[in-house]
Amino acid sequence: MRWENNLSIWHRRELSSFLMLGIAVILTAGIPIYRLWSVTFFIPGLLILLALMGSFYFWKLKPKEIEQWGQSTFQENALLGLSTQYFFYFEGIFFQNDYEEVCEYWSDFEKCVEDDQYFILSGGMERGLLILCKKEMTKQEFIKVRQCLRQAFGPRYFKNKIDKK
Repeated sequence: MRWENNLSIWHRRELSSFLMLGIAVILTAGIPIYRLWSVTFFIPGLLILLALMGSFYFWKLKPKEIEQWGQSTFQENALLGLSTQYFFYFEGIFFQNDYEEVCEYWSDFEKCVEDDQYFILSGGMERGLLILCKKEMTKQEFIKVRQCLRQAFGPRYFKNKIDKK
């Protein structure tokens, strides 16, 4: 899933990477001016190299780090994998499993993202991440849950398209 599709433009890897690339271009264009004051190329060369490395980091390495963090968070939290019963209400959701009973209001969640397999609710007060598996729902339940979440989240509801790579 391209989780980046639901980020603000200011938090996307493209912007950070191109910003660093732009800094490298500006530094490169400023070399003739710098050469008027100094004979060495060491400082602008080092800054250009750092900017290019930063661009590479934001483009390739940071997304992998975030995905690894998400996977480890899911694997370390035993509650996320438990079988859970969900009850949807106009003002929120109640869910329970063997170890917890939680009532969350829709306003407590930051957003809801739907992809081909899951509904992912993030930013809750009691549980920061709530994952609803579509495979465990009947067709009628799926339609009702989707309608309920769309109505509850409004502009904070996102439908994600999966990148088939």
